[in-house]
Amino acid sequence: MAGEETNDGVGSHHRAAARLAVWLVATITALVAIAPALASAEPATKPRPAGKLTISGKGWGHGVGLAQDGALAMGQEGRSTYEILSHFYPGTAIGTIGGEVRVSLVEGGRDLSVRLPGGGEVRSPQSGPQQPGFPVAIGGNTTFRVTWDGTSYTVSGGGLSPSLRSNQPIWGIATDGGGIAVPATGRAYRGHALLTAQNGPFRLINAVNLEDYLRGMGEVRDPSWPQASLQSQAIAARTYAMWKMKRKGELCATQRCQVYLGRAVEYRAMDQAIAATAGQVMVHNGSLVEALYSANAGGHAATTIEGFGPDANELPYIEPVTYPSPDPMPWQLEIDAGELGRRFGYRGTVTGVVVSSVGPSGRAMEVTIDGNDGPLVVGGIAIQKQLGLNSTLFTITAHQQPEVLAAPEVTQDNAVAAARPARVAHLAGLETKLAAAVSAGRAAPSPDAAMGQVAWVALATLTLVGAAHSVRQTHRIIQRA
Repeated sequence: MAGEETNDGVGSHHRAAARLAVWLVATITALVAIAPALASAEPATKPRPAGKLTISGKGWGHGVGLAQDGALAMGQEGRSTYEILSHFYPGTAIGTIGGEVRVSLVEGGRDLSVRLPGGGEVRSPQSGPQQPGFPVAIGGNTTFRVTWDGTSYTVSGGGLSPSLRSNQPIWGIATDGGGIAVPATGRAYRGHALLTAQNGPFRLINAVNLEDYLRGMGEVRDPSWPQASLQSQAIAARTYAMWKMKRKGELCATQRCQVYLGRAVEYRAMDQAIAATAGQVMVHNGSLVEALYSANAGGHAATTIEGFGPDANELPYIEPVTYPSPDPMPWQLEIDAGELGRRFGYRGTVTGVVVSSVGPSGRAMEVTIDGNDGPLVVGGIAIQKQLGLNSTLFTITAHQQPEVLAAPEVTQDNAVAAARPARVAHLAGLETKLAAAVSAGRAAPSPDAAMGQVAWVALATLTLVGAAHSVRQTHRIIQRA
């Protein structure tokens, strides 16, 4: 009885093994059939972050109107003053004007001091009936102080005893062209001093004749420039000053208006250019033009919208002209693309940065930061200000990082295969035979597809061998039993 039971068990296990073998062969056949489709699937990739960006540009400043480097180059070529001006301000004519300008030298605080090197008077107001105690004579090199308490002015120092109060602005009137000296700036200026809080903060203003103001400008401080170049600068600066005065009644002393440094920067060549063009200004249709200019436009003058943004007024006498420039002042900056994205609040991985829109002179109007959070468009001027660039006349070159493939998924099957090198080596020959048998009945696959098929056939073969091994082990156990 025991012997008969054993023989029946062995037979049933042989039949089970046979059925398993048939099932495994069918499974391999199905895997081979779908292997090309599986092999053609794209491998998973991570977003490719952009690497370093190289921003290469030219010029210095907004680039609108007359370019000082261009005025110099054209003067060196022998062009006349009016040829230079008509090139940068087409359609304009020459008119004449005179008068006084007011330049704010110091702003803010409660106390301001003025010295009158040649002596003079302290008045309140400048002319006409005076406030009680005014005017007061001031000796040479005497400094007086004015304090503003929010409602009135108090004058002290300068030999004044007691101090004087006034509800009107205070003037320091210099005698015989002695001018004024301002301790807060460490500079001396022609003209007179006005200390006032009207129409703004408490500030010290230099009231000076227009022609004397031009002598103290610090825009061009090179006596080697041709006279035509200096004269074109003088006319442009005179025009801008009077245009600003008519609209604002006041100028600043910085590059936001025109750089004004006073007596220390006067020199003979510029004095000659100012005298030769005395009173001359540019007009368009009978009105003063807004005579904008910059240090260096990189050989390509800009439109107002390029220079100041989409809300700027378009001026009929400002055009994107080219000009000769012996030195367009090239510059370069490198920055990581991710860092640029962070500065503008980009939330994703930055994969590219390009200048996506340029203006008529080639300046960057828009820059697009792209990545897995979608595109972000930033204005060229915003890029310039954020990065401290010299101009918006720039290009961007992106240096892409190498592609990074996603790590393969670790499964039980490939982990077992990795841990059993002897079995994998044994299966390599089987893979080759199966792949050859499959390809014999159809067109030869491409190398990439073939590699994909081999992988799936190897998986099926590994499954078959493992199962067969299990069947053999079971058979041995039964036989031993």
